[in-house]
Amino acid sequence: MTFLLELSGLNGSNPLAYLAALGTLRALSHTWKNRSVKMAWRQENTWIPLLYIEGDALSHSELISALHHYLTNQQDRSHFTLKPPAPEVVSSLKKIPQQQYRQFLQQACLAPANIELTEFAATWAGEFNPRRKDENTAFATDFDFTAGQQALLGMMRQTIEVTEEKHIEECLFGPWQYRDMGLSLRWDLLDETRRYALQAVDPTNTRQNPIVTVRGANRMAIEALPLFPIMPSAHGSRTTGFTRIDNVQVWTWPIWSRPIDMNVVRSLVAHPLLFALHPDRKHLNQLGVTEVYRSSVVSAAGYYFTFAPPQPA
Repeated sequence: MTFLLELSGLNGSNPLAYLAALGTLRALSHTWKNRSVKMAWRQENTWIPLLYIEGDALSHSELISALHHYLTNQQDRSHFTLKPPAPEVVSSLKKIPQQQYRQFLQQACLAPANIELTEFAATWAGEFNPRRKDENTAFATDFDFTAGQQALLGMMRQTIEVTEEKHIEECLFGPWQYRDMGLSLRWDLLDETRRYALQAVDPTNTRQNPIVTVRGANRMAIEALPLFPIMPSAHGSRTTGFTRIDNVQVWTWPIWSRPIDMNVVRSLVAHPLLFALHPDRKHLNQLGVTEVYRSSVVSAAGYYFTFAPPQPA
């Protein structure tokens, strides 16, 4: 028996909510290894994710409890600290020497049974093609929107540590209240409204322009990142889903109508048809893809990055 569960708090046209949906699918797939867990999307006022879970029906509280049990107390694990082999806990992905990250990759290769370690090792960085030729640092994931003294892994560990069941419930079933201060990973469309050109105040002044977020959505989105690993390409290293169009970095993501599992999602979000300047909708429809969104990566006065409001590709 398979039961259907609607994640009514999530909107597939919002990058953060989309990542939170995929993170939920991935977390449940690892939680229930012997149960089929699939996802599709249904259009109402927004695109809402639908979970298809094999077995007896679960209440919202039972689902949230299962997720929280899987997600809690992960902040000290190797895939979020890189220790070992790093001599100290790593906080910034943008400052990791290539040799040090190579050692982390080698450790992951020696522990294939540790799925979390191997998946995140392919996610955080790559050894090839640093952003500047004189650098000896690894190439960090394009989802790293930090700047200055901000450090993505450090922010993630803090997010993991403070996320409670109530935060996951708000994320999945809404409404999003934006009561949580700070620790935004900058993937929400609300972050774009903090851009300097759209404000009467300095966006870096957190008193005048406070950072508010949905903590549970950030936590669930972290779990989606292994579905977007870094890969080598003819044009250098690429984070899955990111391309450059007219010299602008953009992220493209699909919405689909047929229930598919995590491994199919992993293939679908990397499908080459998605990244054409004008995606072939006819062929994508044959794959079950009903919508394709594309969002530019924008900067707030050169300080940090975030996603601009998406448009259908």
